Amino acid sequence: MRDRRSDQRSHPVAEAIEEAERGIARVQRALDAHDGDLRALREAISGTLRLTRSLAATVDRIGLYAPSTVPDPAIVGDVVADLRALHGCLTTGAALVDPAVEDVRGLVEGMDRDGGPVPTVPTARTPRTVPAGPGADPGMDPADDFAARWEEWAALGPGPS
Repeated sequence: MRDRRSDQRSHPVAEAIEEAERGIARVQRALDAHDGDLRALREAISGTLRLTRSLAATVDRIGLYAPSTVPDPAIVGDVVADLRALHGCLTTGAALVDPAVEDVRGLVEGMDRDGGPVPTVPTARTPRTVPAGPGADPGMDPADDFAARWEEWAALGPGPS
């Protein structure tokens, strides 16, 4: 968190974002405390999906707000384009995760219908050295692997026209 002085008041938008960040941190701690719990996984995935969609809607709103707020017309186009790209990434991400929500929901509901408890599976935390995909360096951090693949892709530039 940033340094707050008693003579400075935070902006309400900044305060709302800080509260959201604290909420996300609580979600992470709760998920860590329930590792291996199928219901916790279901709630985490479906809740994250809802939050992602809400964040996409918020980014969309920011994009509508930006043109009347950014005083430099040369910059406003870039800001709006960046926000549209972010909105697209968020909505695409939500669409990609949606099947996982259904898969986990089906597992939990199937176990509940049979009258048995939803099992808690003891699991070991996945180390960050797990390869991110086929051909990945087994010792490479998945985030580093993604960044390297992104850089390779970006370096290719546009294909032949």
